[in-house]
Amino acid sequence: MRARMIFHQIKRILQNSSVSLILVIAFALLAGEALPHQITTFLYAISLSIKEILLFVLPLVIFTYLASCVLSLRNGAMIFMSVLIGMVVVSNFFSILTAYIVHIANLVAVAPRRVDAVTIDTLVPLWFFSLPKLFRNDHAMFAGLAVGFFFTYKPVVMVERVVHRLKFLVDFFMNRLFIPLLPLFILGFVLKLKHEGILGQILEDYAPVFGIITVLQVTYLLFMYSLAARFHFPCGVDYFRNVFPAALAGFTTMSSAAAMPISIRSAERNTGNSETARAVIPATLNIHMIGDSIAIPIMMMVILRTFGFEPLNIGDYLIFTGYFMIAKFGIVGVPGGSILVMVPVLEAQFGFTPEMSALITALYILFDPIVTAANVSGNGALVILFDKAMKKRRLAPIQV
Repeated sequence: MRARMIFHQIKRILQNSSVSLILVIAFALLAGEALPHQITTFLYAISLSIKEILLFVLPLVIFTYLASCVLSLRNGAMIFMSVLIGMVVVSNFFSILTAYIVHIANLVAVAPRRVDAVTIDTLVPLWFFSLPKLFRNDHAMFAGLAVGFFFTYKPVVMVERVVHRLKFLVDFFMNRLFIPLLPLFILGFVLKLKHEGILGQILEDYAPVFGIITVLQVTYLLFMYSLAARFHFPCGVDYFRNVFPAALAGFTTMSSAAAMPISIRSAERNTGNSETARAVIPATLNIHMIGDSIAIPIMMMVILRTFGFEPLNIGDYLIFTGYFMIAKFGIVGVPGGSILVMVPVLEAQFGFTPEMSALITALYILFDPIVTAANVSGNGALVILFDKAMKKRRLAPIQV
């Protein structure tokens, strides 16, 4: 009897998302080099294939969750989106402005050595699996909102039944198919990081900048979760513990989109409202990125200093902030997506040379695991703050 109880306790612990992810990462880091190369490429190919399937169905997920949420709100739909976009804009503004502390404290004097990306031994998957991109995520978002708003004011029973049926199918995919495969999904990406030595290169070559970005991101996220918990420490710890598996998934996959199913589950636990979680996370996936808001400005200021440019004054930085906030609405939550959108702005408005653009791109990609983890964590905090604001207005979505 005692042995059976111990067995069930161990089984329950292993079923915990955080524990299973930590075990997978530990296995990859400790035993990754001992695995035959073909097995490593096989596992990496499986992870990429799972990610490809997720990205293929992602537009349907975004459309279904947003349409379902807006339909459940009825007459509060317009206020729901107005409050959400307003909170995203305010959060983006203050997080970008926070990075200017690095300039005020004269920390931009840190001059990193340059990345030699050619020396990285890139892991090639055993096979390449791709699916056609039938719809873009932003098109799915607008379509979901349009369907939700239109049929909120002109109800059609058949449309609501279709949306609810789609929601059931999407929930089944997320909870019954993707979540059980999560450890296998993560394993391939960790083996890739281990094979390419990217984590070691980050710590060795860019420790000062890495430290500055990490400290500022953690400080800002702690403030967000403290605010969400109304500065009640145990509640804040619970919030962060729930979002940890999603942040870990973002770190290993370097994709907010890939971490989205876990982010939704974390948000459901933190808010107790599945409708809000399933609407806010997909809608803000690409437009609210706390990690980017802090990392990219710091990298920009450090590189400007490295190449002998004059430091940005507050006026110039506010102009950069405006460009960055607008660019966020065109960013895709995939590895390197943010910097690829920002490089043309840096070249056109802030004098970046091709060499500087190549440097900030390489630096960002090397930091992408940390940045994505911060993006995912920041979205988790935003959902809690948004849910509290909507409940205060008595406009939280009803459970359907």
